[in-house]
Amino acid sequence: MIKDVPCFTGRDAELQRLLSLGGVGSRVTVLTVDGMAGVGKTSLVVHAAHLLADQFPDGQLFRCLQAHDLDRDPVRPEDALGDLLACTGVGPKDMPPTLDSRADLWRGRLAGRRVLLILDDAASCEQVEPLLPGSRGCLVLVTSRRRLIGLDAAVPPLSLDVLPVDQAVDLFVSIAHRDPTGLESTCVVDIVQRCGLLPLAIALLAGRLSYRPSWTLAWLADQFRTTLDRLGELSAGNRSVCAAFYLSYRDLDPSLQCFFRHLGLHPGTDIDAHAAAALAGITVLQAQRGLDELYTNHLIEEPAPHRYQFHDLLHEYIRTLLSGCDSEEDHSRAVERLLDYFQFTAETASRHVIPHAHRMKSPAVLLVSVAPSLPTRVLALDWMRAELPNLLACLDSAIERRQHARVVCLVAAMASFLRLEGPWTQAAALHAKAAAAAKILGNCGEEANALIDLARITYLGGGCSEAADLLRQALLKYRGAGDRLGEAIALNELGAVNMAKADFSAAGELLEEALAAYRAAGDCLLQARALTDLAHVRYMADNYAEAIDLLESARSFCRARDPVLEARALSELGHVYEVMGDYQAAVDQQESALAIYGERRCAGRASALIDLGRLRFRTGDYGGAVDLQDLAVAMYRELGSRAGEACALRDLGRVKEVTGDYQAAAGLQRRAEALYRECEDRLGVANALEELGRVHCLLGEYRAAEGKFTEALDGYRSIGELFGQASALNGLGSVSRLTGDHGKAARLMEQALAMCRNVGHRSGEIETLINLGVLLTESDGPREALPRYQQALQLARQLRVPLQEARALEGVARCTARAGTWNAALTDLRKAVAIYRNLGVVETNAAAAYLAELESEAIADG
Repeated sequence: MIKDVPCFTGRDAELQRLLSLGGVGSRVTVLTVDGMAGVGKTSLVVHAAHLLADQFPDGQLFRCLQAHDLDRDPVRPEDALGDLLACTGVGPKDMPPTLDSRADLWRGRLAGRRVLLILDDAASCEQVEPLLPGSRGCLVLVTSRRRLIGLDAAVPPLSLDVLPVDQAVDLFVSIAHRDPTGLESTCVVDIVQRCGLLPLAIALLAGRLSYRPSWTLAWLADQFRTTLDRLGELSAGNRSVCAAFYLSYRDLDPSLQCFFRHLGLHPGTDIDAHAAAALAGITVLQAQRGLDELYTNHLIEEPAPHRYQFHDLLHEYIRTLLSGCDSEEDHSRAVERLLDYFQFTAETASRHVIPHAHRMKSPAVLLVSVAPSLPTRVLALDWMRAELPNLLACLDSAIERRQHARVVCLVAAMASFLRLEGPWTQAAALHAKAAAAAKILGNCGEEANALIDLARITYLGGGCSEAADLLRQALLKYRGAGDRLGEAIALNELGAVNMAKADFSAAGELLEEALAAYRAAGDCLLQARALTDLAHVRYMADNYAEAIDLLESARSFCRARDPVLEARALSELGHVYEVMGDYQAAVDQQESALAIYGERRCAGRASALIDLGRLRFRTGDYGGAVDLQDLAVAMYRELGSRAGEACALRDLGRVKEVTGDYQAAAGLQRRAEALYRECEDRLGVANALEELGRVHCLLGEYRAAEGKFTEALDGYRSIGELFGQASALNGLGSVSRLTGDHGKAARLMEQALAMCRNVGHRSGEIETLINLGVLLTESDGPREALPRYQQALQLARQLRVPLQEARALEGVARCTARAGTWNAALTDLRKAVAIYRNLGVVETNAAAAYLAELESEAIADG
């Protein structure tokens, strides 16, 4: 019987699979167990053989084939057969001379017998195949560091991975003979994780500890964490992790060894064939073949299709090889090729992520031959998401090497993606590094470009004032460098920031300056963008006619040059008509924009879907609104735009709220809030919190509502968002009214009303007036409430917002009914109920019941 392995722990699932093979099959059962050096292949099959002994009464045989032996060559199949035949009683005189004759005799000797055969450390299929029995009832377990892909086995192979953490801890404890408690348990987890969860490494370190009673677990964990030679610590006698890895490396041919070493220069977390080709200076096909061969030999892992990474200790081993092979100059050239590759490909992807982004420069060496094809935005985003950790690692490498120009270019290449996906705090830190690097270089233009990118991220994160300061710095640098296009971009961005602060006068002046600068620079498309932004300022300031003229000019600029920008101009026209209350014209513009986008899967189309959905919502077509917002959510999710998806979810939640599905509305707003937080979008978070406050109010959860409105108000104040502050104050006022604190409610609502009027937030003004009407009805009576409802009704009709018109009409009717003016009350209430019914909103039943009550009272009064 094969002797069992001491201290064997874990591998329950793998062991169960081996034990299930003990039954008699219709043919010989062959299972290959492969895995990297030190992963515990031999221990597993030997322990399984010990447990299976009773099922193989004719014996167990073990033969090491020595594929990885420091002093001996791999065993030839004929020699292995000679040893195995000798074990079955064949003497030297009866031993056949050739491989084929020995194989025939071997199969004959095992015919009709139940034998378990372990072939350990196999080098190849060719070495194993002659050793396989031919009769049913035999089980052959083959271990190898190589995936024996060509072996004709009866069952799928078992590839061993490193141990799960809990099993790794059990193995360490059993070998070290320690019983950790409390903080010591944390130390053991830290130790096994730094061993890469590799059984050989764990066993060697635990074995050393078992002979050192003065070593505590805390001391060992600290020593192993701070050592500069981790591999050196993982040895005992003539056994070491380093030696095990060396034997795997030694068997590679020289060109593959060189490729393996080159991979070790990659600073990132994983690699594909394109990056590997750039690093090694070979073709993508050659790189893929090399990666496949290393994967077959368990020298790299493939956690996702065609993405490869090293085990942590193997990566460290490669670094030891680099110090003794190749030259520093060769290493430097390889890393430069890799950085060139990432910079070039990131810039290519960035042009898809946000078209018309700020100017980018390509690296001096364009590795077009090894770069992946990224013809669409979806593919570009997929590449950026997959490679972002590697891009950041390359950036760290460039910073460490004091390559300031490289830092500037790499960050600029990532700017569009970071702007889209965030997190914006991290993005801001990277842009600040790029600005500092450009300053060291004395390159004012690149420093200004980095400041522009930093300002955009800062603005998205809610820092309007900080963004404005950065943009002013960039503007001065562009002017100092005589860069008219850069000056125009800075002015344009400054205008947008002032527009967000509701300073429409300053925004208009800045955007007019930007437009003049774009014209001087001769950039027609950017002129169109400036015209569109200027139009936005004009209609926010109620100058609709000029806004329409500007947008028509922008549209004419774009029509022959860029259909996407033309569609954006149409969407902005839709916004103007929407604000004017001409919803049919607004719908026409948004549908025209969608027609231009066609089947494009782009953010512009998703935004137009949201806009059209909002129009459906405003006009009471809630089913149509839901359909459009669902499409927008799906498209943003496909595009990977978390901020866009959050906006669509928020709008979808509003529809659910109005139609009375409050639980669904709350769920959608929570999802939106989570996405906004991932992006670190403070304005988005505040918006979602405010919407959640409304839903809690409707559910009667007033304490929760107050908390959400307060959080939202704090968020709005932190970024200087006045529209939002007014809405949050109004929400808090509603909570105070519903909880009986009418004095506080009145103060909050009057504060909200003044703010709405000051910043031109007319929709918010209507809502606040209606809420004030309800409050005054409850506290001071209908006579005081009536003027508020009437003001709200007038504004709602001007803006053509049917839901708010109906609410105002109902309020007016309740006031006039209390005053005994039955006919006027009934007329207004019937109009309100008709609108509610047409919209299909939750208020319909209550208003209809009140109408029936009033009609009965009117009849009773004659």
